[in-house]
Amino acid sequence: MSITIVSAVMNRADMLRVSLMSWLKYKEVTKIIVVDWSSSDLSADFVKSFCLLDNRIEFKRVDNKDTYHVAAAWNIAFSHVDTEFVLKMDVDYILNPYFNFFDIHKLSNKDFFTGDYRMEVFDNKLGFMKYLHGLLYIRTADFRAVGGFDERFVNYSFEDTDIYARLRKQGLTHRFIDAKKLSVYHNPHGNDKRTENFVEKDVNKSLRTNGDMFRKNNAN
Repeated sequence: MSITIVSAVMNRADMLRVSLMSWLKYKEVTKIIVVDWSSSDLSADFVKSFCLLDNRIEFKRVDNKDTYHVAAAWNIAFSHVDTEFVLKMDVDYILNPYFNFFDIHKLSNKDFFTGDYRMEVFDNKLGFMKYLHGLLYIRTADFRAVGGFDERFVNYSFEDTDIYARLRKQGLTHRFIDAKKLSVYHNPHGNDKRTENFVEKDVNKSLRTNGDMFRKNNAN
């Protein structure tokens, strides 16, 4: 089994340092692709140190961007995947060394796994589970069949919900990660970290705007 982990980051080097170490533990992971969206805190030394630490790690730098466009960053990351399976991980998602994510979550021929924002009932209001909504574990071919992320989503939220809806329309079964076995979790933080690199800093406004576009896209 050969799996690529993809991630994207803008100005979250300290968090990436922690997450990367958790991802490297798994022998199933043959490549890790990180798209650096013009980060000011990802120094050349940081990148070099991790690439020397493990040759599975690849950084793809996008220069001269003042604000984050996460949908575009994800599409770049996925474009470099050459394995059958891919796991999309936000920079603050950590793989738990005590439970093997890949043993617990087995992909069949026509399905995909994601997190679920409704799992907040399990996380004591800290966000360990609720904010795993952006996790996506899928066959690379199934991802490409729907054309990737819709880059009209330029601020925080709904680019993930949108692609999940399109995958279901393609006939894939939407499955959710096992909340009773905490094989992966989100490192808690405030809303300021969610939006600090986007044009729109107001979380609620971004949710309304992107939510309206998602509903318009999926009206039929």
